[in-house]
Amino acid sequence: MGGNLRLLLLSFLLSGVRCAEWSLWVPTHLDALEDSCLLIPCGFDLPDNYLGQLSKPAGGVWRKGSPWFTGSVDVFTSSRSRNLLHGEIIGDLLQKNCTTILDGLHQNYTDKYYFRIESGFLMTFPTETLIQITDTPPKPRLSPVSVAAVMEGTLLNLSCTAPAPCPRLPPDLIWTPLLGDARGALVTNEDGTLTATSSLEFSASHLHHGLTISCTAAYARQTNGSHSATTRSPPLTVFYSPRNTNATISAPDPLTEGDLVTLVCTSDGNPPVESYAWFCQHGDGAERLGFGQDFAFNVTPAHTGLYLCQAQNAHGSQNSSVIQLWLKDLTFVGEETSTVGLWLAGLGGLLLVLLLLGLVLCLCRRSRDSSSSVDMKDQKVYVNMQNTVHSNAYLSSSDQSRWATDEEVYDNSIMFHLEKPNDFPDQSEDDIDNIYANSFAVDSLSTQCS
Repeated sequence: MGGNLRLLLLSFLLSGVRCAEWSLWVPTHLDALEDSCLLIPCGFDLPDNYLGQLSKPAGGVWRKGSPWFTGSVDVFTSSRSRNLLHGEIIGDLLQKNCTTILDGLHQNYTDKYYFRIESGFLMTFPTETLIQITDTPPKPRLSPVSVAAVMEGTLLNLSCTAPAPCPRLPPDLIWTPLLGDARGALVTNEDGTLTATSSLEFSASHLHHGLTISCTAAYARQTNGSHSATTRSPPLTVFYSPRNTNATISAPDPLTEGDLVTLVCTSDGNPPVESYAWFCQHGDGAERLGFGQDFAFNVTPAHTGLYLCQAQNAHGSQNSSVIQLWLKDLTFVGEETSTVGLWLAGLGGLLLVLLLLGLVLCLCRRSRDSSSSVDMKDQKVYVNMQNTVHSNAYLSSSDQSRWATDEEVYDNSIMFHLEKPNDFPDQSEDDIDNIYANSFAVDSLSTQCS
């Protein structure tokens, strides 16, 4: 134990007017845990004529059962190295401080304990302390026991305390859930015992409404494992204005004109939402349509527009985000889908403009090509083609007969391309029409072989 704790114990134990008789001060009752240690705050006084005999070496004895030798057992003697219980007198006996720590306690050591001083004199004080050793740790205490209903944003401070019978192994105080910063300390009580404390400070939120906060005291054992005990708070009550307000639509799919469409508004508040209102948004303003958590109508193209709802309770109100009823083919889409539709419409318009521009360019090009082509109106072309076909006759002789193959001889046609009438200044148009091309046929004669 630190020097500060010793000074606190000494200051407490020796405060007041000094007694001029034998006396001992210890707590009347102490609780200890199995397989742990125990701090025994202790102080004594003695007559003035014995003060000179209180000198080194001074020792102390803790015995249980009785202050007398008969029926008592000395469990710890500071001057001995072997004892039933390990221990240490951490107080200064020369300053009349007999504060002691006993280790390795077990339930069979539950009993009344007495202190004996051994210095230039021997004195067993008849004052007793009952030490109760248990395997069940005490439950921590929460303060305040219950938290009054608070508004969201209120700063709350909860405190958790638990006895710390063993200063070497004080309990760990654990908050569940840990809503903010927790600060712990080990505090000395008026009777010299120790208490572990932890304070939790946090700002109340709507998320904390109905929440149960617990504090667990975990006591480590000296050999293995730990003891633990938990205390839970009543559910917190936090008031807050509407939150998470949301507007949705309930409608058939696919949606056709005349179908029943229901707009639904949901919100969370404490106390619960008292009223809902529906609005249709126009530009910078909004037109109130009606009240109620649900708003129903038979859909027509006139219902295309932006809708929102407002939820209100005693502590405020909140608007939902805007939803859009877009009657494209009488189909409901949300705001994001509507935006995509507008983009697609714009893209379609751009493509249409590009298509019309391409068509105009194509017509202009065709017009230019037509004006540069040769005008065939006054041109006339005559072709006379004459084919002469000669067939070989059948030849015979006395020795043998021969066949001659028919030959088809096609003439090489000569085509005359007549230019415009002005290319023939000496000819009239009728004369030009009577001009024919001559066609020559060259006969291929059959040769008869004998």
